[in-house]
Formats: sequence, structure tokens, C-alpha cells
Amino acid sequence: MASKGALKKKKALERRLKKHPLKISTITDLGEYLQEFLLRGVYIFSLKQGQNAIKTITASIHALLQDKQYNKIAAILGINKIPREQAQILVYQAMASPDPKKADILIKQALRLDSKNVDALAWQAKQILSTNPDHADMALNAMREITSFAEAQLGPQLDILNGKIHEFPLARPYLRSLYTLFSSLDRCELHEEALNVGKKILTLCGPDIFAIRDRMTTLQNPVQPLIAAPSQPNSATKSATITSPTTNEDENYGGQLNEHQAIVFAEICNKTDAFCQAHVDARIARYARRAAFQLCREDDMGAQRGKRESWASGIIYALAQANDLFAPDAHPAIQPVTIHTFFKISSSTTSKKSALLRKRLKISPDNPDWICHGHPTP
Repeated sequence: MASKGALKKKKALERRLKKHPLKISTITDLGEYLQEFLLRGVYIFSLKQGQNAIKTITASIHALLQDKQYNKIAAILGINKIPREQAQILVYQAMASPDPKKADILIKQALRLDSKNVDALAWQAKQILSTNPDHADMALNAMREITSFAEAQLGPQLDILNGKIHEFPLARPYLRSLYTLFSSLDRCELHEEALNVGKKILTLCGPDIFAIRDRMTTLQNPVQPLIAAPSQPNSATKSATITSPTTNEDENYGGQLNEHQAIVFAEICNKTDAFCQAHVDARIARYARRAAFQLCREDDMGAQRGKRESWASGIIYALAQANDLFAPDAHPAIQPVTIHTFFKISSSTTSKKSALLRKRLKISPDNPDWICHGHPTP
């Protein structure tokens, strides 16, 4: 139980937050961006006080973290009165907020403090693209200008930190702007330019940015839909089988499908392939094909009954849950409504099929057989 003194300090902090809602002391909900806030603050501190001073301040930061007194951390690091850093903290809050309206307010507050904040400008351009598709050209031009501006801000440090620039906290907004541009170009089907931006990100960060690398692979080698088997097989083809139904001829899922199973399999895969081509990537498409193969091989699962769209939606939903694709920072990231809308299947039907597939095929985040590794954002 907290001491009376600690409770008294907590109440005093809460009172200050209510009186001064826009000051640096409002950084209580940074979530995953707290670490970047600390790295950024310590780096700025080291520029002023020298590297040797970092050791002496580490213990103080640790104690303040325990009490969640982030305002004091900002003060001892000397960033509590720097408008640029105040703006960046507001941006961290916006990026961590689940409320779009609140996030938009925070972004506007950040830009009032620092009109050249790269994260805030990129956020606004992305919002324009999301809410006004007719203004896509304007949004993309804004993103291009923002990345060029951010690159100019970093100057010669880019060459020094080439290959490991993601380790430099002040460069992360620039990387996020590149990532936003890459995703937006991909969304607008400007694939050639998207590939060039992706190559730049990999050059700056190294090849371990799996989400970018895998998406580039998909852009260069798009998933080809399977050719559906004939709807009325004749007696001469009853023994036909499909053992390697992917774009990779060396890959197979084990076992064989009879002719009827093969027809159902091809029809389901054509639908999951189409979704993956439009909304995710080739990795998810391959896992979807594997799930469809196992589904069709097990007669008691009922793949031959019901709409193919319902099974396809269940497969995609199960894989999206296992791979955390519903998280806002995932790449690719999708929403459940995207699945229902694409397949024109109700959410309840999708959930039922997904639950059955998760149970029978053991599709879960704990089963590495169904996990596409590497969905981080820079």
C-alpha cells in the first residue's frame, strides 16, 4: 500500500493536471511511446550535459518511473520548457490514443507549439487520405514534402547512421513519415514508387524491417489466384488430386484431396487470395491456403456445405486474430468490418466459422505454425 506521503503527492499531481491540461505534465498515457520519449529526452540531456552525466540521472529516472511522475522526468532532463519537445509528447499521446477525436485535438495542439513537427504533419496528411479519397494526390504530395523536409532536418547524420538510423531517437519521426508514405503509395496502387520508398527504409534500417521487406516481396511477386477446378468433373478425372496448391511449387501441405475436395478448395482459395491481394499480403494468402487445404481434407468440418464466402471469411478472421492484424500499428492492419464487407457475410457467421477453425486447426497466437513473423512499424 502506498504511503500517505505518496498519496499526497499523487493527489497534488492530479490537481496540477486539471489546472494545466496542456502542459508537459499531461504525459500520463504515452503507452508504447514512453520508451521513445525517454530515449529522446536522455539523448537531448546528453547533448547538453555530456555522456558522463547520464549515469547519475538514471537512478532518478527509474524512481520517477515507478511513481509515474513523467512531468518531473521531463523537468530533470531539461525538456519541459522546449516547445518542440512539448509538441512531440502531445504527438505521442495522439498516436497512443484510441479516440480519433482526442488524437486530432492533440495533433492540432502539437502543431501550435511546433508547426514543423514531422509526426503531426504526416498524421494530418494520412487523415486527409483516409477521409477524402478524392484528395489523394494532395495528401501524397504533402507526404513527399514532409519526408524531404524531415530528411533535410537530419542532414549529414543520415550518412553516419546509415543502416541503424532507427537507433537514433530523433530520427524516428522521419522513419515514420517514410513508412506512412510507403503504406499510402501501396494503398493508392503506386507500386513502383512504393518499392523505391521501401528500399530506402531498408537501406536506412537494415533488412530486419520484416513488414516492409515482406510487403515489397508481395508487390514484386503478387499472389496469383488458383484456377478453379471444373464444376462438373467427368469420370476420367475422379482421381485427380491437388498436393501443392500454392505459388511456391516446392511447398505442399501434406496429404491429398480428392476431386470434389479439390473443387471446394480452389473456390475457397480464390476468395481468400482476392482478399489478401486487396488488403493484406502473400504471407497471409499462403497461410489461408493451408487452412483451406486442411479444412477441405476433413469431411466432418462441413466445407462442402454452406457458402464458400463464409469459410473464406472465417479463415481470414482466424488468421487476423492470431497474427494481431486488428491492432492499429500492425502492418498490414485490417478491421473486422473489412472482412465482413469484402465477403458480404454477417459478422456472426464469420465469428462462428472462425471459432470452429481456431478450435479444429489450432489457429492461435501461441501456435507458431500459423504465425507470420514480423509486423513491426518503425
